[in-house]
Amino acid sequence: MLKNDKSNWASFKIRIEQSATRTGVKGYLDGTITRPPIVLLSLGQTEPQTPFYSKAPSRDEWDFRDGCATALVVQNIIDPVAIGLNVTGTSAEIWARL
Repeated sequence: MLKNDKSNWASFKIRIEQSATRTGVKGYLDGTITRPPIVLLSLGQTEPQTPFYSKAPSRDEWDFRDGCATALVVQNIIDPVAIGLNVTGTSAEIWARL
């Protein structure tokens, strides 16, 4: 857990990055897996599913996985409000603000 004074930033960063790697969301956290554009489909068509560890996920899957990466970061901060963290945007944007 990141303390409000961020005195444990170095160890927090290591733990979050290792957890992100282990859970397959590191590319979302570091911004290397970017949100894909909207794909227009014909009526009745569905966007093909991609594996969880895909570096080119569908837009819906990207949204879900980026949300997982965001939760990994935000839920491991003692008080995001106390440190003034803006939790809007992508997980990469939130991570960069820390």
